[in-house]
Amino acid sequence: MYTESNDSVEKISYLMPSTEIVVEGKKYNFSYEEYPEKSEVSSVPASDRAFVVQEENQVDKLFQLVPNTSKSEAYNELRRLNMQDTELIQLLISKGNEIVKRCEELDTSKVTIKILQEEIEIDDKPFTITYLPENTMYRQSYETRIRNRAKGLGY
Repeated sequence: MYTESNDSVEKISYLMPSTEIVVEGKKYNFSYEEYPEKSEVSSVPASDRAFVVQEENQVDKLFQLVPNTSKSEAYNELRRLNMQDTELIQLLISKGNEIVKRCEELDTSKVTIKILQEEIEIDDKPFTITYLPENTMYRQSYETRIRNRAKGLGY
């Protein structure tokens, strides 16, 4: 098992704004990484965006959202996303659940990252969602990146 970060915030979702939503009859807490305006970015902005889905009484599920475009265009694609839009949230939760369901019988600590990914279209633009299961090196390194980005933005 991986050790927790020395951060005072234990759960990564606590660093993010969140909303409750019902999808397919199930209640979820959806948290998303805020995306900085260019004026808030001191270096090259991230080319991905994190979100966390937690079904009632279940563990958090962390995902990475990446536009399938050049890094120079990624910032604008991610900035345009309205992560509070109900339709977008439902789409991300549904697609995320598909990936999780597909991985339920697998030892996720031993699979390649490609197994944890799924293509998705948002506003006619291609994106990739990656599921980052608990207790994997993928999640540990991604959580560290998110925490560092959050510190850089002062939240």
